[in-house]
Amino acid sequence: RFHFSSTHSPCEQLGDMAVPRTARRQVESGPRKVIQKQAAAKRKAATSGQRQKLKTSPPASWKADYPIIQRLRAQRDAPVDSVGCERLADPRAKQADFEWQCLVAAMLSSQTKDQTNAEAMAALHTHGNTVANIARTPVARLDKLIAKVGFHTVKAKNLRLAARICIQRHGGRVPRSLEGLLELPGVGPKMAHLTLHAAFNAQEGLCVDTHVHRIANALGWIKTRTPEETRVALEAWLPRRHW
Repeated sequence: RFHFSSTHSPCEQLGDMAVPRTARRQVESGPRKVIQKQAAAKRKAATSGQRQKLKTSPPASWKADYPIIQRLRAQRDAPVDSVGCERLADPRAKQADFEWQCLVAAMLSSQTKDQTNAEAMAALHTHGNTVANIARTPVARLDKLIAKVGFHTVKAKNLRLAARICIQRHGGRVPRSLEGLLELPGVGPKMAHLTLHAAFNAQEGLCVDTHVHRIANALGWIKTRTPEETRVALEAWLPRRHW
């Protein structure tokens, strides 16, 4: 995994987490136009960089830099190695529940340290971290269970709404496509790619956080403004075996 750090900076997009009250009310009552419009906007954001003129040839320094990064990481453990969000789903759970828990861990990870995310996931496991149970749990109860994570009130609302969407539109399962994941509230491109890899072992794109974004720019590999631009730029030349 092209992953350097266990913390998430406030520089990450808050827009991925926010769901207007109107959208929640409309999804739960039936009409889908608002959520579909939001999903279209997220899909556009996820692919907009592909229309830019990208450098498809690797920077001259990357082949020298990358082994150094691998060597440094091999010498040091980080919280992400043991309690990264892709490791927080219960491997003994039923497949549908395992996939859901991978999604939940990704949704909780934004603006939150890995250790804190692991504590919140443990509380949800004790409560019963299944699609059906989360869908019927009051938001106030969910908020209390995940109170240690960043922006927990917004995430509690998003969790229950995402669970209800999974039940209503996907037969109680987590969507297996990037497009389907981006339709869920609180899920942006980074979380969607992380969920695809953790839940379905599908590597369709790089999972780029603010740390990868900063390091790749500091090394001179790319020149981008946001993590999403960095993802698109790196995917244009970084060999897939390193994704």
